[in-house]
Amino acid sequence: MIIRIMLVLPLLLFSCNEKNSVDVNNSNEKISNISNINVETARELIQEHGGDNKLVILDVRTPREFKGGHIAGARNINCLSNDFSERIKALDRGKIYLVYCRSGNRSSSAMPLFDKLGFKKVYNLSGGTMAWAWKGYEFVE
Repeated sequence: MIIRIMLVLPLLLFSCNEKNSVDVNNSNEKISNISNINVETARELIQEHGGDNKLVILDVRTPREFKGGHIAGARNINCLSNDFSERIKALDRGKIYLVYCRSGNRSSSAMPLFDKLGFKKVYNLSGGTMAWAWKGYEFVE
């Protein structure tokens, strides 16, 4: 068995030529600007930006949910509204977005729109406000 492996191994190692190799620098694969992040990372991101205008915190819940409590500094654009796509299109694509909802489902379903529209960097808060509250982080009204 060992002899067979020793005989086959050089063939495998040296049989690959340039045509069969993968050029990672010339790949046609799209690198996504969309990432899921946990609450700790989201909080660090918010603290890192300290209220500067580069980071937009976007709550995609209903206005009623938003009024009941949201992450400080968040804007509300209801992902269930008829004009959601138009309102997202109007946003500055060069900014960084932290997007969240109650559980992460609605915000996650909005990610393909951000990607399609070519936003620079968008973070989806995994677990949404439920995970935020579970960690004991505060909300404002």
